[in-house]
Amino acid sequence: MKLVSEHNKLSLPECRKAIGTGGVKYTDEELIEMRDWLTNMADICLEYLEKNGVDCLDELIAKTEAEAKNKGKPKK
Repeated sequence: MKLVSEHNKLSLPECRKAIGTGGVKYTDEELIEMRDWLTNMADICLEYLEKNGVDCLDELIAKTEAEAKNKGKPKK
């Protein structure tokens, strides 16, 4: 299911501004590919949240932060 509709996608000038490339030049095709990939990822995330509730996001963030904090520490 597409949750981000075609008319909600950023235009190419908006993509160029948002990316702030720092001197890197992207072709229109590269920008479209990046925008479409990010749009698909947003759809996946929104669908997951829709199915599992927003609370699952807090749980995921807490789990990710705990894993980052414990990275490199021996497991008990």
